[in-house]
Amino acid sequence: MWRPPLSRRHQHGLSLAELMVGLALGLFVAAVALAALVQQARDTRRLLLEDRLDQDLHATAHLMARHLRRAGYWAHAARDGVWRPGAPDPAANPHGLTEGSPDTLRFTYSSPGHPPDDANTVASHEQFGFRLRQNVLDIELGNGRWQPLTDPSRLHVTALHIAPRAQERPFGAVCPRPCPGDDPACPPRVRTLGFDVAIEATLPQPGSPVRRAAGHVRLRNDQRVGACPP
Repeated sequence: MWRPPLSRRHQHGLSLAELMVGLALGLFVAAVALAALVQQARDTRRLLLEDRLDQDLHATAHLMARHLRRAGYWAHAARDGVWRPGAPDPAANPHGLTEGSPDTLRFTYSSPGHPPDDANTVASHEQFGFRLRQNVLDIELGNGRWQPLTDPSRLHVTALHIAPRAQERPFGAVCPRPCPGDDPACPPRVRTLGFDVAIEATLPQPGSPVRRAAGHVRLRNDQRVGACPP
């Protein structure tokens, strides 16, 4: 018995046009997936770099704060800087701070690694400081020996602000004689000195975000200001 030839709708498999459409869709899906993978890798790298920036910035601020707290430390304070009845007037603390611009601070303190000088003078190895120079935070270790504290290949310090902040409070003791009304130095008081420190930094790559670490650093050495009337 004669049968008609099979029509197109009864053909098995895919035509060339259908294969091309399927291949194009597959390539499109692969391209989208690859673009998403590349973007995810970029975001992951950016987050890692920003996390490293935060860690380096806070580590620098912590080291700076620990070093700055020692400013004004005097090894002979208990021996020569305390008033005693019938004894000569106490000697003045030879150590202190030199405030320059907001991005530079120099200070001195008795170095624990060297024996104290009996002459109560500041030795060359007891001079320290911090400064911002060409996006690098420098630390001074001895007279004029500045060394980089931050690595410019990992961290660009864009701003350094160091502002002193002092507070005074009374000793609580009463002078043997009343203070004159026009004498601002009477009665003696305790002066607490600290610094508001802020550091801003970014990554060396263009378009990197700016991170900021700020806080208050209180010096460990309070000062006596004023005196009772003679």
